[in-house]
Order: sequence, then C-alpha cells, then structure tokens
Amino acid sequence: MTNTPTHPAFGRADPTDWLPYVGLYVPSLLAWMFVAAPLLSYVVSWVGSCWILWSSMTGRVRPLPGDRDWTEQLFRPLFITQGMFAGYLCLSSVFYVWDLVVLGGGELMGTGAATDIQYIAAAQRYSVLAHGALVHGILATMDYRRSGEWTLSTRLPLPRLFLAGGVGALVLMYVVGQMPGLGQFVVKLRALAVVASILGVAYALRQRDGPVIGVGLLLYGWILVESFLSGWKEAPIIAIGLLLLALYPKYKRTVAVVGVGALVFMISVLPAYNNTFRQLNWNQNVEAEQAAQEAVERIETGQVDLGESAWSFLTGRLTLINHLAEYVKHTPERHPYYGLSIAQQGFQSIIPRVFWPEKPVTERMVMERVYENGVVAAASGASAKPSVIADGYLSGGALGVFLVCFLLGSVASWASHLAERWFGGYEIGGQVVFVGLFAGAFLTASIEFLMNSLFWSFVLMGL
Repeated sequence: MTNTPTHPAFGRADPTDWLPYVGLYVPSLLAWMFVAAPLLSYVVSWVGSCWILWSSMTGRVRPLPGDRDWTEQLFRPLFITQGMFAGYLCLSSVFYVWDLVVLGGGELMGTGAATDIQYIAAAQRYSVLAHGALVHGILATMDYRRSGEWTLSTRLPLPRLFLAGGVGALVLMYVVGQMPGLGQFVVKLRALAVVASILGVAYALRQRDGPVIGVGLLLYGWILVESFLSGWKEAPIIAIGLLLLALYPKYKRTVAVVGVGALVFMISVLPAYNNTFRQLNWNQNVEAEQAAQEAVERIETGQVDLGESAWSFLTGRLTLINHLAEYVKHTPERHPYYGLSIAQQGFQSIIPRVFWPEKPVTERMVMERVYENGVVAAASGASAKPSVIADGYLSGGALGVFLVCFLLGSVASWASHLAERWFGGYEIGGQVVFVGLFAGAFLTASIEFLMNSLFWSFVLMGL
C-alpha cells in the first residue's frame, strides 16, 4: 500500500478559491436577464450548458487531475456523470422546443404557444442552474491524491482480470439472488458484471490480446443480445456507449466514425425496434426472441415509419423538459413548495422493508406529487417520476435546485475518488466499481429512489 504524493495535479481543491466557479452560473444569470424574451432566454440557457461542458472538461474552470491524460479520465464524474446529466436533462430539450416553435406552426403568439415557451424557457433556466451546480460540486470536491492507495497484487493482465471480475460478479449475483430481501444488490452486481465484461473486451482490443478477444467478443455479444431483449432502450445504448468510451483513448478516429454511426442507429432504428418489441412482448405476451425477430422484420419491410418513431423519441422520451415545465407552472402558484418533505421521504426509502413492514410504498409517495402538479393523470396509470432537477425545484425553487445538484455532484466526486482509493486506482476503481455502482444511479428519477440507490451502492462498495 502506497500513498500518492500531495500535488495539485491530483485534484486537490483550495476551499478558499471560489472565484473560478462563478463562471458556472453566468449562463443562468444571463438567461434570467432575458426572461421577458422567453425564446432568447431558452437559447441562452441551452448554449450555457454547452459552455459549462466545454469550460469544465477542458480544465478552464479548474485544472484537470494531472495523473493521466484527459482521454484516460473519461470514466470520472467530470466526464461521464456530467455528460449523461447534461445530455439527458439539459441539452435534449432542443428537439422538443424545435417541434413546439417551428414544426408547431412557427407562431409563438398562437393559441397557447407563447405560454408554453415561457414555461419551457423557465424550465431550461433551472436546468442550466442545475448543470452549473452539479459541476461545481464535482470540481470543488475533486481530489485524487489517494487514488490507488490500496492495490491488488495479481499476475493477470487487465483484460483477463476484467473478464474474470465480470464472471465472478455474475456468479455472486445468482448466489445473492437466492437470498430474500437482497434484490437491490442483485441489480448492482449485474451492472458490475456488465461493466467489467465490456471493459475486458475493450482492453483486450486495446492490448491486442488475441485469445481474450475471442472470449470477450462472445461475452459482449451475449450482453448486447440481452440488452435488445430487455425492452429498455437504455440497455443497448449503455452497452454500445461504454465500449466506445473505453476504446476511445487507443482508437480515437475509428471510435469517432463508429460513434456517429451508432448515434444515427440509436436515434433512427432503435426507437422503432423498441416500440414494436414492447408492444409484442410486454402487451401481447409474445416470447422475447420472437418479438425481437418480428420487430426487425417490420423495420426491414417498411411496416414501421422510422422517421416518425425517431422524432417521437427525440421530442418525447429523450427529454423531460415538458414535465419540468408543468412543475414550474403549478408550484408554487397552485401548490406550495414541499420543503424538506421530499428529502425526509428519501431517508425513509433507504430503510429495508424487512425492518419496517409498514413502510409506505415509495412509488405511491413519489407519484402523489406528480398527480398534484398535473404532470400525468392518476387514472392513466402512467409512471412519470420527477427528475432530480424537478424534485429540487419542488423542494425550494432555485435554491432547492442548487442545493440538490451541488450535493449530487459532491457525492459523485466523493464516490469516484473513494472507489479509486479502495480498488487500486482508476482502471478498476474508477472504471469498474464507480461506473458499475454509481454512474447510472445519478440519473435515477426522484429523490427517494436516488437516495436509496446511492446509499446501497456505498454499502455494497464497502462490503
């Protein structure tokens, strides 16, 4: 066990140096200055998120840790957590707004359009505030001086170690799955197995480890097939995205070209396939393999309109801006802020039901405020849990958004450097453990489910 030397390059923060972080909130302040021009305010907010991404990832707000090249830090929160947060909760709204303003007739003063864009612009202002607060939390607590303090002694090269870890996590998942009340750990062990296996394939390709490449590609093929048979769009997106991200440091140009093709596929073909698969498998009880085959056939024969499915995905499922706008519309005008009640419910959600049999059903508690704010009707049966930005807003407006997202960024940074400290540095701790247990958790909808997921991720990491 060795200690990493204290050096600014490893990300030590100066708690008194707050001035650089002010720039993270300039887009939000500018957007509020143009509140009387909602479309301009929206554009300023949206471009502001792009600016936050660029300025933080290039080290202009705070220098990046110098222990490795930036391409070898893509699985740290500044890159992967911020990228998912900004892409899903901030930047994806552009398609919805384009559909509302341009394809919706282009008349901002038409029936309801002017009112809609006002609330959408307000929602985007809270989104860019949330983005700035998240990055502020990540950067202010970023400290990798003790990365790799605990090391694992093994003769296995990384590709084989990753694949062995993936198989081990799968075995442990099935063992834990036989025990009652441990479903939370089963889900997380499965995520660890998937991440470790994908990284094993990527590192085998990067190091040209021939025997491992064949085994790894077979395992990756199985993961990819399972993701398409799950019915969740996120599963294949994660499987493809993680592999490309892990390969990028070695094959930058190839990954860039393949990444563009993968992006086109995810936007155009995947939504059509997924909608058809769900209709057959979920609604009509068709076997998963048969449903997948029929979905592909319908796409190949032109029975599914790819353009319509893609646009519906971009303007609907990809963004939550319309939901956030509804919360802004109803709270606090028609319903007072919720204060600390949402956070209190979050702490309650952590307690296992085995210790509290009368514990309220978390889904019902969350959906209650969704119904109260008119986001969806109770009779619809739809599940539309609020995002972390929405819950921050419902708790206390702009201050609530800032506090919740700053804490979220701080927890992400803490989880990352703790994983790297305990698990041998960036390769195992930062990539497998942090990504497998935490990366997806930070996008968990509603504070109750978010706190539950993060708490048990820390518990499993400690175990």
